[in-house]
Amino acid sequence: MFATSQGKTGQATITVGRATPVATVTVVPGSASLTGGDNATFTAQLRDAAGNILTNRSVSWSSTDASVVEITSANGPSATILARAAGLASLRATSEGKTGEASISVAAPAPVATVTVVPNTADLAVGDSGVTFRADLRDAAGNLLTNRAVSWSASDNSIISVSGSGALVLVQPRAVGSAVLRATSEGKTGQATITVH
Repeated sequence: MFATSQGKTGQATITVGRATPVATVTVVPGSASLTGGDNATFTAQLRDAAGNILTNRSVSWSSTDASVVEITSANGPSATILARAAGLASLRATSEGKTGEASISVAAPAPVATVTVVPNTADLAVGDSGVTFRADLRDAAGNLLTNRAVSWSASDNSIISVSGSGALVLVQPRAVGSAVLRATSEGKTGQATITVH
């Protein structure tokens, strides 16, 4: 590189070295046991031949079986996965031709054993804005379950209307009378009794 001022010239030699190459890629954690529906985050650690951690390198992620382990987001050295179905899969991180992986086992989610509608009773008057009902799903051990499909129905749609989806719905009174609100998930049903005055 040259610089000139008032007819005088000076120079400097600049040497640009090559970036230290990636020698190993390690995925942390190296293994995980998940249940269908779980999410988990993994990190790729990149090191050179001397064991020094390297940063600002491109990392690509892949799953050996996306039907079991799906990558939902990948941002450089971090990736978040969704356990979709029972089975085994490897999560792989690759940088500069070097690959590391984590072994992931996914167990089938516990089935729904009970459905409880909360609240289980409600007294409404025609013209009320309505009440929100919740379906609590639990397994045989009493653990609360999430991310399950829930269908709702009313015994008499002329008395109450049901709007919404998932675990929460809004029930609004339409006419005087009594109706039963039912929530069903995986063949199990819970209900609430609603009286409209």
